[in-house]
Amino acid sequence: MNNTIIPVPANFRGYDQAQRDRFFGVLEIPVPFSLLNTNNQISVQLPDTGGHISSVALQVFNFSKNILSVNDYTFENDKVITVYPNPVDEELSLQSTSENILNATALIYTASGKLVQKQTIPNLNSKINVSNLTKGIYFIQISKENKKLKSIKFSKK
Repeated sequence: MNNTIIPVPANFRGYDQAQRDRFFGVLEIPVPFSLLNTNNQISVQLPDTGGHISSVALQVFNFSKNILSVNDYTFENDKVITVYPNPVDEELSLQSTSENILNATALIYTASGKLVQKQTIPNLNSKINVSNLTKGIYFIQISKENKKLKSIKFSKK
């Protein structure tokens, strides 16, 4: 892969069809993300004669970032939206230096993605009552005009 030798696993999907002249199986070769480029060169060398490769598919499962975590997004002209305290007990505070946050929507989701609370942000320093939430991990997403502006993971005591 891109001039780096990667050991090929001995196992494959399907079973050894030794009685057949031709056999089609799927061999999955794990490739570290760090070896991937925008344009990749892939070559596979078979240890025995008569083997053929009918197709190659590159499917990425490991990413440069943890895709299960929520990324921070900022307003185009803002650069700062703060959510605190974390962990929280009763009230979550939202603070911004930009008026772009005015009338945005705060959506609170469980770790499994269920929407549990929704509130409009009326001013630059707003509070969200989360006392009704059970103890656990949540995500607050700040959105305006159907555009996600920021998402933050927080825990409820």
